[in-house]
Amino acid sequence: WLGDPVVVSVKVIGARGLQEALGAEENQAFVAVHLWGTNEDTAAFETAVSRARAPLWDTQTSFKVVHPEVAVLAFQAMQYGLVRSAVVGRYALRMTAVRRGVRWVPLWDALGDTIPGAGILVHLEFPDWAERTAKLSAASAGGRKNPMESAARDADPSLPAVEEMRL
Repeated sequence: WLGDPVVVSVKVIGARGLQEALGAEENQAFVAVHLWGTNEDTAAFETAVSRARAPLWDTQTSFKVVHPEVAVLAFQAMQYGLVRSAVVGRYALRMTAVRRGVRWVPLWDALGDTIPGAGILVHLEFPDWAERTAKLSAASAGGRKNPMESAARDADPSLPAVEEMRL
């Protein structure tokens, strides 16, 4: 990653289906959000415990991401326990695959199966990875239109331009 660190804002709005997923009579749920990656890209955040059947948190945090190409954003819905908290469901994906905006995060059980009706509603804000990558590529190319085309022409000037090639 050639760019500056970016700030990723994560707002945990609420969740549904947690009590049903556990089969518990009483719900004491919270959400843990983790950023896993290089040493610089490791952080965690937890919401408060909620006893509601469909908990609402509207809690926000932000993470600084230095290397988004190797960072993973993970969500865990947890059932609070006095001795040990149990994982209700989880979901994780690489940071560059995360999309901005309000998103429904489906929850998976320990076997990797989707838990029907269970998920977390989140709002994510950060710079667009594709735009940043394109800008960085253009800046590092030194004004060249296509770095691959320039490299190919440098190796063999008789090669046609990339736009002229047909497959």
